[in-house]
Amino acid sequence: MRIFNQRGCDLNRNKSELPFTLLFLTIWSPTTVSYIAVFFEKITRMELLKVLFPPVLCIILILASFNYWVKRIRGTDVLTYLIIVILCLLNYWLDDTNIEVQRHYMPMFIKAYLLIFVGIAINLKSLKQPLYYMSFLNILLASFYYLIFTQASLYSGNLENMADSETAHIGDVAYQILPSVLYIIWYTFDSFKLINWNSIINIVCSLLGFILISSFGTRGPLVCMICFLILYIFFFSNQKSIARYLFLMLGVVCYFFLEPLLFMMASLMQSIGMSSRIFTYAIEGTFLAGEASTDERALLIQEAQRALNANDLSTYFGNGFLGWSKCMSNYPHNFYYDVMISFGYILGSLFLVALTILFFKALKAKVPNDWKCIVLVVSMVGFIQLFMSGTFWSVPYFYLLIGLCLNIIRSKPELGTVKTYRL
Repeated sequence: MRIFNQRGCDLNRNKSELPFTLLFLTIWSPTTVSYIAVFFEKITRMELLKVLFPPVLCIILILASFNYWVKRIRGTDVLTYLIIVILCLLNYWLDDTNIEVQRHYMPMFIKAYLLIFVGIAINLKSLKQPLYYMSFLNILLASFYYLIFTQASLYSGNLENMADSETAHIGDVAYQILPSVLYIIWYTFDSFKLINWNSIINIVCSLLGFILISSFGTRGPLVCMICFLILYIFFFSNQKSIARYLFLMLGVVCYFFLEPLLFMMASLMQSIGMSSRIFTYAIEGTFLAGEASTDERALLIQEAQRALNANDLSTYFGNGFLGWSKCMSNYPHNFYYDVMISFGYILGSLFLVALTILFFKALKAKVPNDWKCIVLVVSMVGFIQLFMSGTFWSVPYFYLLIGLCLNIIRSKPELGTVKTYRL
């Protein structure tokens, strides 16, 4: 029996929608979920709980919201998922080149690809405030842990003083927190009022998020933040003129006082025991070059270019699943070459054109700006990030971005309030 209220809302669906919203917030907040897992581990003295808590929580929320998402996902979505996964598995079984790497990435790909269903099914209309509060909480908790609780000596100095595992962990955490920081920045501009306590709190939280991201000493997230602000001006330039002019004034101030600001930020990072690496590079003029990781990326791109210039069948139709593992020492750290090596020039070009159309069609759709903002935020960690680190085969936000774009494109404008009762 389905019961509708006077506004035409399915009450049973609303009950199952809450767990699915919590599922989206859980995916949005991996650092906060990890803190909760550690908290329960300390209470129960069960080390296994730290590992099991995140996946078990997601499974519970998926089951609790079954009635909701099963009606939002189309049969063609599931069929497409199954076909792509089966094709990748066949490629994995038939081509045993670098089999250990493929075996490592296959489960990651299958799990990451599932997020396309989360993007398709989430109700964007009721997500703005929950996502704001969750992002706010993520920044506060991460700031407390990394800027106050954690011993500063573990993160002080430059990259050479960190262990490789610690460096990788810091890079992952920076990208995990980045969506929350970007969303708070957007929310600050969208709801800005000249004299308002909420606006002041949002500005402080945005600055705290910027300091937190900067303190990790990895440049990729800062590049994503710059791209986000540029795209914000491009797509939302006719909105909130006060916030737009404030942003432009801030840009002018930073331009004329860039060097003193960089020295100030470097001193601040050192004083709190965090990494001043990115500000040191900016002062020296080597922000985009002159470092081992940058040189390594350049060598990988050259390796990818040589693989594509082989002029064999793989040049035009690719190497299939995890294509770089069959002709390179590591993934190319560049989305374009990652796609081309996997699908070739013919299929890869079609794939890139389809993604471009999907993205811009979603941003140009006649839907509320907060829907588009979520797409813009996720595109920073699901697309822009892939030009600096990660492979699209294993980055969950890439598939979440595709799902969100499909969600917006499929959405229909409100037709007005209806009064329906159905038993």
